[in-house]
Amino acid sequence: MMHATYIGFHGYAEEWLTDNPDLSKELANKCGYWYFPVKASFSSVMKPGKNLLSVSWFNKGVAPAYYAYALILHLQNKHTGESMEIQIQDLGNRKWFPDQESVECYSFNLPETLPSGIYELGMKLSFEAEGCHQTIEVGVSENRIIDDFIQLGTFELK
Repeated sequence: MMHATYIGFHGYAEEWLTDNPDLSKELANKCGYWYFPVKASFSSVMKPGKNLLSVSWFNKGVAPAYYAYALILHLQNKHTGESMEIQIQDLGNRKWFPDQESVECYSFNLPETLPSGIYELGMKLSFEAEGCHQTIEVGVSENRIIDDFIQLGTFELK
């Protein structure tokens, strides 16, 4: 009925981390929250102005997070390589409880000046406080991550 918010151990931290790198990471994640994006959906054709991204999240940890995290979307034009980021302030993660799937729908605006073309869409979770900026790791295969962003797929901007 209780959930651990920290884990302690006896011994030397350097030895423990050397002997147990994977277990250490898993225990640290399971101690609080551990987010997994289950599914993301968005239109294959977008236009300047308001667009939507729906993400289904699963918290495999034992508690929700204390802080609200931001969602940063990364758009990169496949032809020109130019990119931009869009920040959504509140991911909605403070209400994601353990062993529950939560579906969030995010609204974002694409500028009128953004050139039409095919874009790669990626996302990452971020926390910023008192000048400290940190990317929040989520449970996703390493081959889905490029430059800290989880690759979701492509869309055409018309």
